Amino acid sequence: MKRFFIGMFTLMLGIGYAFGQDVPSTNEVSAVDTIAQENDTAADMDRMPEFPGGQRALFQYLSMNVNYPENARAMGFEGRAICTFLVMEDGSITDITLEKSSGYRSLDKEALRLIKGMPNWTPGMVQGKVIPIRMTVPVNFRQKRY
Repeated sequence: MKRFFIGMFTLMLGIGYAFGQDVPSTNEVSAVDTIAQENDTAADMDRMPEFPGGQRALFQYLSMNVNYPENARAMGFEGRAICTFLVMEDGSITDITLEKSSGYRSLDKEALRLIKGMPNWTPGMVQGKVIPIRMTVPVNFRQKRY
């Protein structure tokens, strides 16, 4: 009986720990952090960086420019690669990194290629100053189902 209660306590502790972890946002585009003073928050933002034409244009850019790797398509690979990058003062994209892998190297390479090929964004602003801001964009790879 004592083993049962110890086992249940351990199980509940593990479940509590798992549910207490931060879960990545399901938003398609979200800000991660800013390169500003440590006490600045998203609420201090005058203007977030924006893809030319807005969020809808970003989704259109991603869907129109993706080259689903043929080897990944043939094997039925699907996934989500999460990329981060800095939107600089002039709107250019730098410091592109793969924050979370899709699980397949060819899909990750394609996601990074898409982000590198993006046009300049409208830069973000904090307290009236244009500053570099780190952004996150997930790139989803899903095969069409007929």
